[in-house]
Amino acid sequence: MTTANKITICRILLIPVFIWLTLDYIRDSQRGEGEDWQRWLVCGVFAVASISDAVDGYIARRYKQKTELGTYLDPLADKLLLVSALILLSIRFKDKSPFELLPLWFPVLVISRDLIILGGFILIHMITGHSQARPRLVGKAATLFQMITLAGFCSRFIPRRSSGRCTPPVCVLSSPASGTSSTASSNSTSTNKKRAPFNGRAKHRADTWSPVRVGAACRDRWE
Repeated sequence: MTTANKITICRILLIPVFIWLTLDYIRDSQRGEGEDWQRWLVCGVFAVASISDAVDGYIARRYKQKTELGTYLDPLADKLLLVSALILLSIRFKDKSPFELLPLWFPVLVISRDLIILGGFILIHMITGHSQARPRLVGKAATLFQMITLAGFCSRFIPRRSSGRCTPPVCVLSSPASGTSSTASSNSTSTNKKRAPFNGRAKHRADTWSPVRVGAACRDRWE
């Protein structure tokens, strides 16, 4: 077995690792326990698998290690990696995903294209009895741009609260008179501090005038 084929097989073995790390990070984030290093670990595994696609191709061309097995393994590894990432970054979970989700038409378009190509390949093989996979420049460019797109969506960070809900981005508010700026987060913090006593009184009133207590007081009065 050539070195290029070994690298391709390693890329195939990285795919279940990528899926497991991604699902583990999504689960922890929905519980409010997700860490930044988990996201970067997912991105790192995907980046290594994507870069290995270029490495094995370069080694196969440079050292004349092109084999018939490699012509089937290399596109298979690419499609498994891309389809796995497409599905994981497109699923609408009940609790929001920590990743930036892809529009639904994108995975549908990419997977439909791959299924059409696979169906045509099988049909040609059934009719002629022989078929050969020949990578084209257009297909390589499409794979490259898909990997770049998925890496961008995978590495895009969305701040989240401890409850797992997305928090809005910090908005900068400027004062036309003084020209100074302050963030919305600091304003919201100061507002919450000012409203704390009011919220305490409101809670006390709600406890005092609860339906159970009002009903008990009325019953005692009429008795």
